[in-house]
Amino acid sequence: PSSQGGIWASSDDTLYFTDANNRRINKLSPGGVLSTFVQLPTTPSGLIRKPDGGFYVRYNTGAIVSVSDAGEIRSFATVSGAQGSAIDPSGRMYVTTATQVRVLDTLGVSTVFKSGLTNAGGITVNVNGDVLVAEQQRNMVTTYDATGAVRYSVAGFSAPKDIVWDGTRFVFTD
Repeated sequence: PSSQGGIWASSDDTLYFTDANNRRINKLSPGGVLSTFVQLPTTPSGLIRKPDGGFYVRYNTGAIVSVSDAGEIRSFATVSGAQGSAIDPSGRMYVTTATQVRVLDTLGVSTVFKSGLTNAGGITVNVNGDVLVAEQQRNMVTTYDATGAVRYSVAGFSAPKDIVWDGTRFVFTD
């Protein structure tokens, strides 16, 4: 595979990951068998698991589609300039653009969660519903509560690009 834009591991250790060059989501079984889970119509740039099963796939165009566990694709929403995406336990999706975080409800209706950001990229949501956003130009990660109020910021990163909550700790890449 090449140019991955998202990866997810199931409870049985099956890996699902995007293959941008071949426009698909691949599935790698615990036994090492690689297969195509679903062929996509355009280049994927992000993949997140939905709480009720299936995936959301973000395309380079800003379009976001819902993919069922059976591989059925349906349109969900469009966020122009989408950079990163995360989902909270209730199923709301958070999407970063360069200057905003937008929140999409389970029907795909988008509203501004936070604005005034500088080169926002990676985003994740922890088990408490706090939203963490990596801002590359400010070299910091800021944690917001569910209302968008700042809980705290941590500076000193070197242009943090992505952030992931693995259930016990945060992993940052720059």
